Amino acid sequence: MVGSEKRKNQKISKRTGIRPFKQLSSFVEETALRSVGHIPYYFGGKPEANDYAGNNFYRIIGSDHENRVFRGLDCSGWANWVYWNIMGKRLEEEIIYEQVHLGVGIEREELQTGDIIVWPGTGSRIGHVVMFLRFDDNGDIVYIHECGAGIVQIGESKNVEGKYRKLVY
Repeated sequence: MVGSEKRKNQKISKRTGIRPFKQLSSFVEETALRSVGHIPYYFGGKPEANDYAGNNFYRIIGSDHENRVFRGLDCSGWANWVYWNIMGKRLEEEIIYEQVHLGVGIEREELQTGDIIVWPGTGSRIGHVVMFLRFDDNGDIVYIHECGAGIVQIGESKNVEGKYRKLVY
């Protein structure tokens, strides 16, 4: 089944209109993983639509501070795009300094697939946001993110410190 067909067949609460957490978490992971290698990095890039076509990724536009010229997203724009794709609406906050307050704060051991980890940045240091995927066998955090290396990719680290936020609960 294709992603959108699969979503249509999932149970949705008649009372709240919301899918159960496990279903949403699975859709967040699926959407995030499908974007690996498909969305270029562009500093300050924010989504214009909740799909690929509406964003015109790879269209040539004016260069950012690193001379990147392809239409893409930055890390906070990518996190927003993933959740917009799943939830049907943009996140309330679109930049890192604001995303640090989204959802509910949680502890490292409470992280679940789809939660975000935000570093707000300080002074001249630019912040970053990643999406938690899982803990590996050594307890390291496996995450996915849009990074300055050019595309969405998967990373792993033992020392992923930041603000742990649950957006779907």
